[in-house]
Amino acid sequence: MEYKKNTMKEFTSKLITYMMMVCVALCTTGCGSDSDEDGTTDGTYEDMALENLNGHELKFYYEYEGKLYRAMALYVDKQGTPNVLSYSAVQMIGVTKYAYVKTSQSKAMVSMTVMYYQASPDPEGWSDPWHQYDMELNFVSGNQGYAKVTTQYKTLVNGLLTTVKKDDLWYFKIDSDELPDKTLIDICIGNSEGNDDGDGEGSSENVVTSKALKTKVNFVQDGERPCIAVGLTKNSTTGLPDKTGFCIGTSPKPTIENAIIKMNENDECLNGFSRIIGNSGTTLKRGTTYYIRPYHKTGNKIIYYEETSVETPGKNYILTITPTLTKYYNLDYNLKKEGTYTLGITCKVKTANGDKYYREELKTVGKGSGSMSWDSSKSGYDLEDIYYIEFNARDKATGILYISNMASGRAGAKRKRSSALAN
Repeated sequence: MEYKKNTMKEFTSKLITYMMMVCVALCTTGCGSDSDEDGTTDGTYEDMALENLNGHELKFYYEYEGKLYRAMALYVDKQGTPNVLSYSAVQMIGVTKYAYVKTSQSKAMVSMTVMYYQASPDPEGWSDPWHQYDMELNFVSGNQGYAKVTTQYKTLVNGLLTTVKKDDLWYFKIDSDELPDKTLIDICIGNSEGNDDGDGEGSSENVVTSKALKTKVNFVQDGERPCIAVGLTKNSTTGLPDKTGFCIGTSPKPTIENAIIKMNENDECLNGFSRIIGNSGTTLKRGTTYYIRPYHKTGNKIIYYEETSVETPGKNYILTITPTLTKYYNLDYNLKKEGTYTLGITCKVKTANGDKYYREELKTVGKGSGSMSWDSSKSGYDLEDIYYIEFNARDKATGILYISNMASGRAGAKRKRSSALAN
């Protein structure tokens, strides 16, 4: 009898030890991390990043109001030839450049150039079929994770063809139609950001303010997902950083710690490019004032530069464009802030020599409201060749262009119908 009791105690003790080992293993393999110098994995016991993507399909998703929606699918055949499907484009010729490099046990880099045969109309007014994607894949398990994505393309900004770069955070799933485990991945994203050195603002001794740079707002566009295009004004030729990020908030002087949107640092705005806020990730609200403040981290210090505030359309800046059954479009405006505004039209058209943009200034107005109609034939293009039309108002004092939501031309309507039938 005593022997049975001892045997049972020994079995129970081994069972508890085994269960504890299982729990430790499960708790420490939830999020991938880089290996330490001594060869340990600091929280993961397996090599999660794929050696290559040959024979695999990655489906990328973006978040909108807490839900995941399809962004892009990348399939690489067994010979290493990639094929891409972007859910915001109607048709693509293919991928001209592609590279996948595993950089650690839980990370890999993807770089590819995709040519869109016809890009669908969006708030940024795509004009160049070439899109460059650079992705940092962070694996949280063997078949899912998150990607830090930088996209570069050309678009029309204030009537000028400008190269734009934007940063997105996407979720991905490999070889599966199921959605990524957003809850698990968000925990891993939080752990990763919490482990970054100097991410918080820190003590006042570590915070510096400077007037060498100031946020420049290029345009604000209305729509279901309002967006803001920003750049930088250089107030000095010396002492400039090599890269900057932006803190965006609804109160003055947002910081890294309290910003509702934080855009990571890069060099694009310092090189004359624009960055788009609001067309991915956190959604901006209509009729809301946002404060956009540049920042730069150097050592253990954070430098904040001069902010600029801008209000999204929907409250004090209301612009609407409505198509009719004929060649005319009805234009309505209600500008409630004091100022001088130049009203205008921008439309994208197809020609025998490729897509082009047509701009027309209508008239100058002050604070107030009004209505008018615009004859599309005045553009010199047939309505059948117009993709979309935008109604806009430029504030003479600030230079900011306020843009309505887009109205489709007949070419745009045909393309939407073709896309719907294809799907």
